Amino acid sequence: MVEPVVKDTLGKTVTGSGAKAFHHVPWAFPAVPVTVFPLFGGLPMALSVTRTDIWVAGMKDRPGGLNEKLALLAGAGAQLEFVLARRTPEKPGAGVVFLAPVRGARQVAAAKKAGFHKSKSLCSLRVTGPDKPGTGAKITAALARKRINLRGISAAALGKRFVMYLALDCAADAAKAAGILRKM
Repeated sequence: MVEPVVKDTLGKTVTGSGAKAFHHVPWAFPAVPVTVFPLFGGLPMALSVTRTDIWVAGMKDRPGGLNEKLALLAGAGAQLEFVLARRTPEKPGAGVVFLAPVRGARQVAAAKKAGFHKSKSLCSLRVTGPDKPGTGAKITAALARKRINLRGISAAALGKRFVMYLALDCAADAAKAAGILRKM
């Protein structure tokens, strides 16, 4: 667990999990007591972390453009857990769609027919766990402390669980991130 660190009004360092510390608030005189809580740590989060391939395709930015792509995959029995589609501002009239998972020969064939390919530049992790306040901050802070840069993130919570997709720059970063997250 990382202990909080706060400077009091005299510049003295005060530490301690959940400790009362004195911290100068500019509009209050003299210093006012503040309860300080650790930003990281606490009970293990029991995260499930798996490497996943992201499939990507261009699409027409018009009504039905995305449906043309998804319908082929649905016809092959794909049960998609992640879909992100957006316009490409640098190319008017076009868009891009990212999705996962694509499993089995039938779905792979449908994905290829729809113009998808497995991204070679996106190394992605699928992270799931109990949804609690601050979970996203704890995850991103744990990665930042180990100097891992995120290329992208997408997350959603349903009920008491969350799912998060992390995009990293390379396979080595993805492996390092997976190891860090599995220890949380």
